[in-house]
Amino acid sequence: EAKPWETIESDPEKTQELLRNLVLQLREIGELLLPLLPETGEKILTIFAGPKIKSTPPLFPRLET
Repeated sequence: EAKPWETIESDPEKTQELLRNLVLQLREIGELLLPLLPETGEKILTIFAGPKIKSTPPLFPRLET
């Protein structure tokens, strides 16, 4: 299990590669969601569109229990 918050100091290159792979996977999830949940897929793609991740509100509202 990777913990980038722990490896950033000791191995920044490995951490950068890990985070890059995670972002690519999230973008792929956004693409795969487009036919089923087009608005959510677009939101995910917008968040991870550029070199910097955009801060946005949650994709789905919190359910109160």
